[in-house]
Amino acid sequence: MSFFSPWLNFSFNIADPQDLEIDFTINECKKVIHKIIPLKKTIHHNKFLKKLKKILEIDLSKANTILETLIHQDFIIKNEDQNLSLNIFSNPTRQQIFTLIKENPGIYLYKLKQKLNLGTNQLLYHLSALLEFQKIKFTKFYKIRAFGCIEIPDTEIILGFYLSRDPIRDILRLLIFPKCCLTLTQIKNHLEHIALSTIKYNLQMLKKYHLIQLILKNEQKMYQIPSKYQIMIRNSLAYIDNEID
Repeated sequence: MSFFSPWLNFSFNIADPQDLEIDFTINECKKVIHKIIPLKKTIHHNKFLKKLKKILEIDLSKANTILETLIHQDFIIKNEDQNLSLNIFSNPTRQQIFTLIKENPGIYLYKLKQKLNLGTNQLLYHLSALLEFQKIKFTKFYKIRAFGCIEIPDTEIILGFYLSRDPIRDILRLLIFPKCCLTLTQIKNHLEHIALSTIKYNLQMLKKYHLIQLILKNEQKMYQIPSKYQIMIRNSLAYIDNEID
């Protein structure tokens, strides 16, 4: 019998594997582990071994080998008091969600569902765990929550969210050059395919979150990107262009 699927790439070289026959699927493994150590709970390693022995009907030697392997693979975390806790990223679906959020700050629920092909309840469960463990955060736009990693500034999440809109990207591409500033009329002339009302609305949104600013130059009101956001916006646009290509 085999306990883990090849997905986990577990090696039992840390203990004598001669008597081990492990034959459980990865899903069965996750169910067993989560029954013994609920998320955000701890259990002493002796108690864990007793429960593992009982559930899997194995001897202490095999239970100990499995535990040491789980610790070695960072599936379980062991502290100095010999207490065990689950690694928040031991769940592959949760790891996928986190990676997608990390690579796409500003991504929102619908896009996550679309890219990962997950049900709403399943996605919300994992997002809740990531929020509870302070791995991610969100910024709210009316009823929409846009997600990002906990360590990035909110501005990056806001920018990522708005860069999902074509008109926003087109406007920022016009203004991305250093010291570039344009009037509303000039922006409209460059973006003939976008309605004036749409341009005005998106300029208003960008200004609200300080991603662009309005200055007075030669007695004309002109829009420009603040210098402190130039690099961030340029990098974000380049990343999106690479994704599209």
